[in-house]
Amino acid sequence: MSHWKVPLADVVATQADIDAVVDAYRSGWWTMGPRTESFEAAFAAYSGAGHAIAVTNGTAALHLICAGTGLGPGDEVVAPSLTFVATVNAIAYTGARPVFADVAGPTEPWLSARSVEAALTPRTKAVMAMSYGGHPGEIEELREFCAGRGLILLEDAAHGAGSRLGGRHLGTFGRAGAFSFFSNKNLGIGEGGMVVTRDGDLAARLRLLRSHGMTALTWDRHRGHASEYDVVELGFNYRIDEARAALAEERLSRLDQENGSRARLDERYRAALADVPRVEPALPPRPDSVLAHHLFTVVLDAAVDRDRVRAALAERGVQTSVHYPPVHRFSTYASPAYDLPVTDLYASRAVTLPMFAHMTEAQQDLVVEALSAATASATAVPAGDNGGMPAWRPMQAEEALRLRPLRVLARPWTERRFVHRDYERVLHELSDSRRFNVVPLREFREASTDRVVVGMRHDVDERLGAALELARLEARHGIRATYFVLHTARYYAKAGWGSAERRPSILGHLRELQDMGHEIGWHNDLVTLQCVHGIEPREYLANELEWLRSNGIDIRGTASHGSYWARRLGYHNNYFFDDFEEVAPGLPNRDIVEVGNRECVLSKGRLAEFGFEYEAYHLGEDHYFSDARFDADGRRWHPDSLDFDAFNPGDKVILLTHPDHWDRSVGWKAPRTVVWAGWRAFTGERSRRPG
Repeated sequence: MSHWKVPLADVVATQADIDAVVDAYRSGWWTMGPRTESFEAAFAAYSGAGHAIAVTNGTAALHLICAGTGLGPGDEVVAPSLTFVATVNAIAYTGARPVFADVAGPTEPWLSARSVEAALTPRTKAVMAMSYGGHPGEIEELREFCAGRGLILLEDAAHGAGSRLGGRHLGTFGRAGAFSFFSNKNLGIGEGGMVVTRDGDLAARLRLLRSHGMTALTWDRHRGHASEYDVVELGFNYRIDEARAALAEERLSRLDQENGSRARLDERYRAALADVPRVEPALPPRPDSVLAHHLFTVVLDAAVDRDRVRAALAERGVQTSVHYPPVHRFSTYASPAYDLPVTDLYASRAVTLPMFAHMTEAQQDLVVEALSAATASATAVPAGDNGGMPAWRPMQAEEALRLRPLRVLARPWTERRFVHRDYERVLHELSDSRRFNVVPLREFREASTDRVVVGMRHDVDERLGAALELARLEARHGIRATYFVLHTARYYAKAGWGSAERRPSILGHLRELQDMGHEIGWHNDLVTLQCVHGIEPREYLANELEWLRSNGIDIRGTASHGSYWARRLGYHNNYFFDDFEEVAPGLPNRDIVEVGNRECVLSKGRLAEFGFEYEAYHLGEDHYFSDARFDADGRRWHPDSLDFDAFNPGDKVILLTHPDHWDRSVGWKAPRTVVWAGWRAFTGERSRRPG
């Protein structure tokens, strides 16, 4: 009996389950026999595979598909590191060498086809995909990829019993697939596994390998179908027994029903967690799929101490886990050659929450309540007492390294004479570390495969051009950057989106980004419009939004910010936030704060009054340009939005701003060295002043 109020997984044996096992034992035939054959036929029909071979466990199934497809010494197999170690062990059992590739994204923990391509060598013979949590991930892309290169695609479908993509079951996309029936799996029987394949010749070989390479089994001889046998190759003892086969067939009959219960729990989790800050569910749903929902995993904000969260949940009686410690971090497989930043990021922040078919709503509510309370109190960096604002303190580069492994792009301006020595020091520290690679822009195209931080001037066309360049690099090299926020004000405020000749270029950039599948967000500096340029925000917003939509641009969200200027000129932040609701009702809006020196940030609208939270770090007080005054014509700009706009809400970024970040033509000095880490954009519904 579990002591957990909500266990991670839970198994309930029905009377039908018990009867199936008892009947198997009463039959007098306990080893692999008629019930095994019946279960294999049922699973082959259910999965559409054509052939199904039942075995002792999931690891045996994985080993069989590796051995049966001819993997051996001298071969390399590309596989994820974010998996249970059995996936990789099965490759190593054959003498082949596992080669690790990265996963697709911080909430997409499946093997990335682009990362697989980067891991190929002349010795690569196969790719092992793993359906994390029962999600198909990029299995179709991997199938096409392998087919085009003559590689064998194998599937670790241990999590995927019942999952379908476009009506096709996981495990049937490759040459062979392996399932696990371990007790916590959706089709759990204690221990058991299954191999499926559409290849009849391969199926025949797998049946031989399952039982010592013997041409006839005990059940065959018992039925009089064979009086003797031969051993035609070196095989294994991976036979399943009749009781477990009978139990598995009984549980298969209700698998879709129980997976449907999991799907409803998954949907309910996502709805409940939508308003919980610092928590993002992984494994995004796919409308073209029926998913097994084997796991429900969330990714915590970098500001949250995961160990404290898990301990707090345990105190409330909620069991959690981590799926998985990366295999490339285990001593057996560790190598300095592996650079898997997304895998490491996910593995350091992911928490698996309870998920089982008969989980009650009350149990699920307890999980959500406990998680919400835990994440609110388990911040890695405690807030200070600056009027409810976070404490400011120096942060060295090595501390930044612990927050998020990112590849940093250094533009050619690092070589110019005006670069501050401290900036160079930080670049060198980052460059010397193993988790960062600082490269000049001219080398960037072939050097980076990860999410990138870029410094650029606030020029609408240039900014979009840089975003587009990142998107093109994503298409080529796997950069993950899925939310580009458009900055419309700055130097084009009076002319809307700039001169007539610039507008086609801007639209072209936006359309190409949109066609690539990127969401387009809309960022307006309303304070600048009103206070500096004298433009009425509502009219401007309405005109610009209409222009974007009429040209086929689907704006998915907005961002606005108050500033030092509003404070100086007597405006209050609510005025500007309300404009968005009036012009674009129902469009999700993100309220952000400008970033400047310490004095400026702490005076911007008293964000604590609105219930906002954020964290900021810097290298030291002297590294901020704090000479913020009006120039002769009252238009001195302030170092505010430091290019965090191109990241998803909730992202943690490390940003190295360059000294020439702002156009000198507007008449103000550039900020000095700044390293920003731990920025948390504000997500969800905007908060209002209490009362």
